[in-house]
Amino acid sequence: MPASLCVILRDDGLRRGVAETLRRLGFSVHPFHGGAAFLLSEAARTCEVIVTEFRLTGITLPGLRTALAGEGLYVPIVLVVHPDDSEAQHLVLDPLVETIAADAPLDAFVPAVRAVLARRTR
Repeated sequence: MPASLCVILRDDGLRRGVAETLRRLGFSVHPFHGGAAFLLSEAARTCEVIVTEFRLTGITLPGLRTALAGEGLYVPIVLVVHPDDSEAQHLVLDPLVETIAADAPLDAFVPAVRAVLARRTR
């Protein structure tokens, strides 16, 4: 069964591009515009990796992680970093977080996803 990924990005084009790139490689992908919609979905309880950014619609990444942890869910994250994301820098040292620049080519998301999946299974 392919790994289940949730892509939560505000930018429609980036969200679609990342989702399509990962689908082409056989991942099961669930795209969301915002954190609230994600948290209300069944995918929030089954996804193996979240591809997201620090500032989400209606919630920040720490708030999202706290909500998931409240349900006993600790999901690895590929963090899309924007140039103005100074608050996100402390997450770089988190072993369940892999960072990628927002302007990285879409194919660069693949090794980032594989890296956090590998850490999750250790």
